[in-house]
Amino acid sequence: MKKPFNFVTCELLVATALVLTTPLSRAFAAEALTPDAAAKALGELKNLKGGSEVSFDAVTGMARRLTDDELHKLSREVGVGRTEGMRGWVRAAVLAEWGRRDFNGVMQHLSKVAQLDSGHQQALYAVFRGSRPAEDAPALAHLKRMFTDYPSATGAFTRGWAKRALEDVFGELARSNPERGWRLLTTDGEDGPEQQVLNFLTGAFNRLRKPMTKSHWVAMESFFAGLPDLDSVRTYAAKFEKLWNTPEVIAALKVYNAQDFASGGSMGWTPPPRQEGVASVVAISMVRFDLEAGIDWIANNGPDKEREKSGRIGHMLTYWAWANPGKAITFLKGKAHPEWNETVVMALMRGDASRALEVAGDYGKEPWIGRALSGAFPAAATMMDMDYFPVPGKNEVLPSHKVRYDFFVEAIKNCPLSEKVRQDVTRSLNNAFQYTVDDALKAYQLAQEK
Repeated sequence: MKKPFNFVTCELLVATALVLTTPLSRAFAAEALTPDAAAKALGELKNLKGGSEVSFDAVTGMARRLTDDELHKLSREVGVGRTEGMRGWVRAAVLAEWGRRDFNGVMQHLSKVAQLDSGHQQALYAVFRGSRPAEDAPALAHLKRMFTDYPSATGAFTRGWAKRALEDVFGELARSNPERGWRLLTTDGEDGPEQQVLNFLTGAFNRLRKPMTKSHWVAMESFFAGLPDLDSVRTYAAKFEKLWNTPEVIAALKVYNAQDFASGGSMGWTPPPRQEGVASVVAISMVRFDLEAGIDWIANNGPDKEREKSGRIGHMLTYWAWANPGKAITFLKGKAHPEWNETVVMALMRGDASRALEVAGDYGKEPWIGRALSGAFPAAATMMDMDYFPVPGKNEVLPSHKVRYDFFVEAIKNCPLSEKVRQDVTRSLNNAFQYTVDDALKAYQLAQEK
């Protein structure tokens, strides 16, 4: 039987890393490991299904200690399969390090492995992060090169790796040089205004194989998400709105809508200028600083139809509560918008499973509590942002999937649900956590046999 991971098995220096009390000091200790000790430690970490006390900074430090041979060997061992648990973190660290040392070599390696969805995206983002130039223009050119020169990198945008790469670049620009970021977003080289807006609408998902298109949703959302304060958001929101109300934009929208209608809707939704174009992007950025400002923005700048406006507010609150579970609790207790309780409760449990028992107790008699619990399970079972795309410098420690699972078990147990709803919610819980928690897998398999 494989022993649980313990630094003591990995030589004295690794044991020293365990007894250091802070994630940062552990990262420094990891940099001091011998290559053999680092390889052994990472080899054991990759087999952990749940979380660990080891920060991603420490995992990154260990990867930097590997010889090229050990780095290549471990990269092959972690593969590009599932991302949950420490295996995904080890993959993210070793492939970023390989990308830093030998970009062409690691891309050739990835072209030979099965392009399974989640792990392959995680691997590509890690390579980009490890190999990208620091400056924005070379970084964007490097991202374009990954798409144009390496077939294994294409087709993965819709699930996140290149989206996350663009978020990095444009988020950094918004914080350091927003005027330059805005110019990049609203100037498209040889493209005229109409083509610029068509590029923006169709998005980067199917355009990165062409010369880099800068005016699209991902970059614009990332830019607004990176702005440092509410005044900055309002300043660029005014510029954004002005852009969307120019004759060139209106003409381009007519062309886009006609193309979409002719293709039976295959190009996606057809947004009026003030619906998707301003309301959602700006409001989601505003709520980072002031929730009511975001709600007011949608009320005054969003779509005219009340149903569509309500959908925009719900989308914004979902994002906000997921990222700010503590503030979401305060929002619920304030009772200012009870019509949004279900949306906020579900989203905050996605972001912080430890709140499940509290909100299930407070809202256990609501007819929607079963839906809110079940809706929170898939995201809580993977903690997608953290599991998929960890980055050094944050001293992140991967939360235990088992701990999150147990929080939900207690919430279901103490929530006054009908027996049928309790069974359905429990089934959803075990289905979501079956890949990361042994208890969930056993319960799921037992239910399948009945």
